[in-house]
Amino acid sequence: YSVDGQSYPKGVWVRQVRAQKTSKSIGIHQTIIPNRVFPNGTTFYQHIECYLEGVWWPLSKPSPKLTPSPYQGSNPRYHGTQGVWMTAGRATFNPKDTEATDVQGNVWRVGHLFVTPTRGLPYNEIAYIEAIRCNSHRLIGKPITPHTMRYFWATWGWQVGLSDTELRSLAYMMGHSVETLRRMYMKMTPIEKQQPIEDAINARLCRPDGDEDIIPLNKLLRAVHHLKKDERYVLLQHMSKISDSDRGEITPA
Repeated sequence: YSVDGQSYPKGVWVRQVRAQKTSKSIGIHQTIIPNRVFPNGTTFYQHIECYLEGVWWPLSKPSPKLTPSPYQGSNPRYHGTQGVWMTAGRATFNPKDTEATDVQGNVWRVGHLFVTPTRGLPYNEIAYIEAIRCNSHRLIGKPITPHTMRYFWATWGWQVGLSDTELRSLAYMMGHSVETLRRMYMKMTPIEKQQPIEDAINARLCRPDGDEDIIPLNKLLRAVHHLKKDERYVLLQHMSKISDSDRGEITPA
């Protein structure tokens, strides 16, 4: 499949960005939406199809409460089956999608993914933010906005330790430079900021306490057993001084 001079594998969903906050820095571009698999076994594409077309429930035998009908949708798994639509998809709201044909004759369905359920027209910026905010509050009890999710995603990038290449890619997709990304979203405590260089110093300049510096207990006991009486006394005196020194390192404020 080819759209606007860019080729894609068959059966993928493509996100095309024409106008957004970062349009000046990255312009118009197309990216393939990954078909990620969720823990329950469903895929992201399945959720998109359910959102667009509705949820289809095949029926193997007639039901007294439901009247089955032939499946008319894009999922080849249900072709030729009888069932019912459990929910209405976005297509029910007449979203005014258009069809585009590439040079190979393949047909693409082109349109806005999120539209108002009453008129089928694209959301304006204020209405879209309000829809996300209200629905997130209804589902999880917290008002989340698109900017909040953008903020979380960028902050997560610093917390998990993305590489320089990954950070440059993240900054590009957000329409920032890496330095701007760092200044705006790297929310870390002073201790968290200091920890990476402390770890580097310990690893490169200081000898860590390794297992080779620790005498096994059974070996120590055998050595003590062979000491003379006066040697054992000196050892116990020395261990007592170390114990007292350790206890004296921490004093009450």
